[in-house]
Amino acid sequence: MERSRFRCEASGSLIIPAVSNAPEQSSGPEELTYEQAIAQVEGIIERIEAGDVGLEESLTQYEQGMALLKRCRTILDRVDQRITELTGSDLRAKANDDEEDGDLPF
Repeated sequence: MERSRFRCEASGSLIIPAVSNAPEQSSGPEELTYEQAIAQVEGIIERIEAGDVGLEESLTQYEQGMALLKRCRTILDRVDQRITELTGSDLRAKANDDEEDGDLPF
């Protein structure tokens, strides 16, 4: 797939827009799957680290990244809760209790 290329008028640098399968940024983080949110966070990190955005835009991107990470944390917490419900106990708490009692499962 051929991507459009542009030249920055100020610096003359070649700009190649990123191609992503992730949904547009206009979708709120609460509507994204874990994988979509992570993909967007990775894109934000790449743009900031590459210096593709200025200081103010970096801050805006950072804020969006934090909202996306919050979404990821919410999803992971929900998955953790569901696993706890399915197993009937909190395996981490049981492992800690076993270590304190000296009764390791292995």
